[in-house]
Amino acid sequence: MSWIILFIVSWIMFFIAVDFKMLKYTIWSGLLTALIEVSIDILYTGHKLYKTVNNVFETKGISIFFIFSVPIVIGTLMSQYYPKKKLYRILNIFIISILFYAVEFILVLKGDLIYINWIWIESLIIDLLTMMSISWFNLVVLNKWRESVP
Repeated sequence: MSWIILFIVSWIMFFIAVDFKMLKYTIWSGLLTALIEVSIDILYTGHKLYKTVNNVFETKGISIFFIFSVPIVIGTLMSQYYPKKKLYRILNIFIISILFYAVEFILVLKGDLIYINWIWIESLIIDLLTMMSISWFNLVVLNKWRESVP
């Protein structure tokens, strides 16, 4: 049930905050975030570092409701509200990583995500690296649309 609630809350936040005019550019950041997240989860659940439970629909041990919620929403919104100042970009990476980890922590507390050979700091490091990658993607790859859009 947690996966469905997470899905619904994520998409409510998305529809409240998204700029639909920019979506054709920024959705790529969301899809990249989901791709990174799915790749990491398939790899790490396959190595039995952690596992998800109580999945309504799943693929390779990962909830479909998770794949199509938090990563896409966070990646897309991160791209849409990407700060111009370098200090704010760095803060943005840390804050979003902590928020992403907070979702994971709640799932651990609820028992829907179980650490087997994993600890919380590893998740936080992976989240930071993922958000840095998405930040780079926003800055280097998607920056062209920012310069061309009035």
